[in-house]
Amino acid sequence: MAFAITTKIHDVRLNIRSLIENLRVVCGNLRPPTIDSLRVGAAITSFANDWASKTNIETTINIDSRLVRLPEGTELSIYRIVREVLHNVEKHANATKVNISLKQTSPRSLLISISDNGIGLPNDFILSTLPKQGHFRLLGVSERVVLVGGNLGINNLAGAD
Repeated sequence: MAFAITTKIHDVRLNIRSLIENLRVVCGNLRPPTIDSLRVGAAITSFANDWASKTNIETTINIDSRLVRLPEGTELSIYRIVREVLHNVEKHANATKVNISLKQTSPRSLLISISDNGIGLPNDFILSTLPKQGHFRLLGVSERVVLVGGNLGINNLAGAD
């Protein structure tokens, strides 16, 4: 009986340690430490390189060397936008290549471009209908873009490299 209780306590401790580690990963994904010390470009590069390794999707990253420091909330939003788009590519695009570009277009504006060679979107794609189908990532991206005062453009170029 004592052995069974000891085993259960040990299992509970292992589960707690696993939960703590998972929580650390989630927190790190929500607010990567590299944003604070190395800026959003480094955080995106780090995430995209890890993502590419896990997904085996060839990823090209071009970060403008003139990229200026942005407000903390804006940098976090940009990081999360890129992260969500890459997760969407992984889940739905069947892509083998992704290109990510961040370009400073003026002192107060930034152009983020993410393209892939995947299957593209359906011809009848309407962003506002996605939640009814149980898809929320692109809608979340759209909302984040609006919150930072940006504009979202989605171009469907199926089959393009």
